[in-house]
Amino acid sequence: MAVRYFGDRPTHDTRAVQIWQILVGSAFRRELLTYSDVAERCGHNSKRVLAKQLGRIMYYCSQNKLPPLTALVVGKTAGKPGRGLAYAVDLDRHRERVFATRWYLIYPPTAEELRAAWDGE
Repeated sequence: MAVRYFGDRPTHDTRAVQIWQILVGSAFRRELLTYSDVAERCGHNSKRVLAKQLGRIMYYCSQNKLPPLTALVVGKTAGKPGRGLAYAVDLDRHRERVFATRWYLIYPPTAEELRAAWDGE
């Protein structure tokens, strides 16, 4: 079996898996990332391409009663998640729950599971 890269056949679903891994690493290190940071780590040229991928992760976390990993991604200027990915109530509490979760003990979702979460909103 040959090594596969996320950029070989990029879809919103496979990129969401890639971003999941990035966010789990950030949660372990207790760090916030800007949208630009995430885009750069994914090999994207623009942070504007992340909304659908992050949405899949947000819905998956919500549907599976996991803390919202997407709370770790913030705008460079505002320092908080974008409007569609924001947690209006108690963002700090959500982040602390993300930091406290032992993400490496949880199997990461597949592209199909993230797609199903998105479709099931």
